Amino acid sequence: MTTAASPGAGVSTTTRHLGRSLVWGAGGGVIASLVMAMFAMIAGATYLNSGFFTPLYHIASTFIAPDAMMQSMQVSCSPLLQARHWPGR
Repeated sequence: MTTAASPGAGVSTTTRHLGRSLVWGAGGGVIASLVMAMFAMIAGATYLNSGFFTPLYHIASTFIAPDAMMQSMQVSCSPLLQARHWPGR
């Protein structure tokens, strides 16, 4: 009988396998972050009414000047745009 801690359990910790696991994990993380960004952009454009690119501006404002984000937020909060999306207000 072999256990997970025994050498014959089929668990490999060699550098080659560790590197492959790290590449798969990093690739999965990149794919997951792209899916989450797409969801945030679609949500921002549809039911949040904050603009399609505003979630990306939020991320980019960490590294660059937040001017583009503020301009996007001001345009999305304009009365003309709100009257078009919420006619009863």
